[in-house]
Amino acid sequence: MEEMCRDRAGLFNVAFYKLWTCAMCYSYLFRNEMELQSTGGIGLVSINGSVFPPGTRLYPHIDNDTTMNMVCETLDDYDCYRWTSCCENAMACCDRQRSMANYSGPGKYCPRTWDGFGCFDDTQASDASYIKCPEYIDQANPMGE
Repeated sequence: MEEMCRDRAGLFNVAFYKLWTCAMCYSYLFRNEMELQSTGGIGLVSINGSVFPPGTRLYPHIDNDTTMNMVCETLDDYDCYRWTSCCENAMACCDRQRSMANYSGPGKYCPRTWDGFGCFDDTQASDASYIKCPEYIDQANPMGE
């Protein structure tokens, strides 16, 4: 059986999940304010003023140093760190999802999910789930103060 991971947009095979989450991390963190924009899917496309010719498509994922470095060429060191941290956390969430046993609690539940910024475990319906704001979110306060 093929291994799958859940993002807020759905359940994906691991290879697609890697591409999807890195593109979405870029989109969520930078909201089309940078030289690359989300294609609405698994890639990023350069726009005018980019270090790449307009229309260049990049398909970054955490295991491909070449494309990760290419995307980071469009970012300063801090934003590159933020973006790659988001990609790494998305993959850690996928690993965690795959390592957990299937939900066996009572009643209905919300499934374990990467929401674009953080990782949520299976949660019984009507219960609330909380996580700390990740450091790669601009203006995040990791100390919870």
